[in-house]
Amino acid sequence: MSRRSKTRKLPPSRSSVLRILSGFAARVASHFVLATVGLLGAVLVAVFLLLRFNGVPTQIKNVLLAELEARDIPVSVGHLSLDPFGHLVASRVAIFRNRDRQDVWLQVDRVRLSVAWLAWWKGTPWIKNASVHNATIRLPITPQCEVELSQVSARVNFVPGALEILSASARVLNFELRIKGRILLNGYPSLPPATPEGYQAADQLWHRILAVVDEIETERPIPVEVELSMATKAPWEASIQCRILPSPISWRQIPLGRLTGDLRLAGRTFRMEEVRLGFPRGEISLWGEADLTQRTGFVEFLSNADPTVLRPSLPDRIAAVVQEFHFLDLPSLSGRLTAKWGSERSLRVSTDLHWHHFRYRGHPFEELSVPLAYDGLKLFIPEAKLRSAGGNVDAEILYEVSPPKLRIKAESSIDPTVFLGLGGSAADRFLESLSFPKEPPRARGEVLSLNPLDLSSWKARGSFSAKNCSYKGVSVRSIQSDIEYRDQTLRFSHFVAVRPEGTVSANFDNDFARKIVTVHDLSSSIDVIASAPALGEKFPKYVEPYRFEKPPKLQVSGIVDLNEGSKNPVTNLRVEVDSDSILNYVLFGRNFPVVAPKGRVLLRRSELTVQVDRASLFDGPLHGSVQVTLNPRPPRAPFIRSSISITPISIRSWQTSTTSRNARVRCNFISTSPATWAISPRSPAKGILTFVTATFSPSRFWGGCRPP
Repeated sequence: MSRRSKTRKLPPSRSSVLRILSGFAARVASHFVLATVGLLGAVLVAVFLLLRFNGVPTQIKNVLLAELEARDIPVSVGHLSLDPFGHLVASRVAIFRNRDRQDVWLQVDRVRLSVAWLAWWKGTPWIKNASVHNATIRLPITPQCEVELSQVSARVNFVPGALEILSASARVLNFELRIKGRILLNGYPSLPPATPEGYQAADQLWHRILAVVDEIETERPIPVEVELSMATKAPWEASIQCRILPSPISWRQIPLGRLTGDLRLAGRTFRMEEVRLGFPRGEISLWGEADLTQRTGFVEFLSNADPTVLRPSLPDRIAAVVQEFHFLDLPSLSGRLTAKWGSERSLRVSTDLHWHHFRYRGHPFEELSVPLAYDGLKLFIPEAKLRSAGGNVDAEILYEVSPPKLRIKAESSIDPTVFLGLGGSAADRFLESLSFPKEPPRARGEVLSLNPLDLSSWKARGSFSAKNCSYKGVSVRSIQSDIEYRDQTLRFSHFVAVRPEGTVSANFDNDFARKIVTVHDLSSSIDVIASAPALGEKFPKYVEPYRFEKPPKLQVSGIVDLNEGSKNPVTNLRVEVDSDSILNYVLFGRNFPVVAPKGRVLLRRSELTVQVDRASLFDGPLHGSVQVTLNPRPPRAPFIRSSISITPISIRSWQTSTTSRNARVRCNFISTSPATWAISPRSPAKGILTFVTATFSPSRFWGGCRPP
């Protein structure tokens, strides 16, 4: 049997031992590193979650506030946390105007801060930028009022000594602000302490702005680009440029047009380089400048806008007037306003209005021109002109403020009825009663007043004339008169009116305060009944019974009291009548042909007396008087008393009716001696005829008196 050879096992080499040991060490090290990384990751996640939900430690928050205050930005933060990207998120942020932290400048719901943590460890400024997204910012104006900016998105870089606004947008009222610029952080402004009066003025101003802006409607917010450059120590020296981008707007639900403009604030000088507001027809342009230090400024404007589009927004009375205008050519209005405010206030205005080829109530006009100047002490319109094919109006107006004084000079050759609707209901009623079918009247006059707001202080004088016209349906061939108004009394002198049948001339006064008309030497040969409507609605009934076949000659003088219902009227009117014609006088429904009457009518207080000096009735002479009481009388008291003398004449039949308590009697009589009689009222429609002294003989035709 062979013997197996035995091999000797050699010990491992040194290199292999080292290789084994290094592999083991590598495995141990890798496990350690992984464990360490995992532990650190867990710690970081835990720290992040802690900072995310519970907020950063107070120490970090204080470091942040100190960093911002070192940049002259005093801030308070309600809650400070960390977001997943390592940014700090500050909630309920308030920025103050100065270090005493009394006045809040703005409030922000949420701000994200981008920080350089390494710079923090090095002790250098570590806040790089701040941003907000879809936030709400509140700017307190007064303790009771604040401006709210909504949908705010902005990004701001922190650079040494300044803030750079890279981009910012916000919605305030009906405007969308797009802001960029730079704010120099160089200290705090020195402002005077706020007062309750200042708060009240600011609050009132803001509410007025709100009231105006609330009336502006837009399809979308009006975009405004803003470039800003300012220093926190002197914000009033800021440089701001605003550009209003084209945007259609409506005002009081009236579609206007596009609003555009450029505004600049350079230091304490504000410039409105140009603002344009479009209308459906035409546009308005404005430009101007204001020196806020000197408290002076001016605005110039130019407009060719058709103002009738504003009709729905105007008061009803004014809208009714504007509705009647139609502009064939666009109207032109230009002017300049210069103002100074503060302790020394002043205002100067100069405007120039030109309208060409327009219509009012269908009447065509060629031109309206009104230049105006006002210097704070005087308002002057040197030459106002209205031109039309039918006539012209020229006027000059001067108004002095202190002491008050108004002077107007005017001359017209235009039909005044074209101005219906301009002067109110009373003026319209007067104009509607006029008619000038062939040619317009001519008038000229001058007005003077030392208290323009008190019409009783106005004084006026002038003259007018017209041909082939009518008043209240009464036609007149020609009319002319001089006019004077003083102490609420309108005086007509040298008044002459010519009608086809005669002429009337007079001087008379109308006292509007006392409601009294005074007639001086009125002479008339016109048809009284045909002309009666011109004297009022009631006058035709007064003269209806007096029908002259030919107009009589009248001489009138005296006073007429127009106070209806007055217990003590001061009326004292005398009318002399002389006629060579026949007066067909109607009494008790019967016609009495009075031939060639001559006499007078006296109206004293409430008693009307008709005195007949000469006349003939039924081929016999007639004279006598009739007295009528016009005011209310006691029951059964006579309201007509008469004493008439008639010589023996032949009357075929005179029938009159009387009413007694039980029967009605019809009498046919012949009077052979003077008769005195009276009528007493029993009811508004009935009366009793009583003959006080009379002699009657039975009529051969009727056989005396008998029941009907």
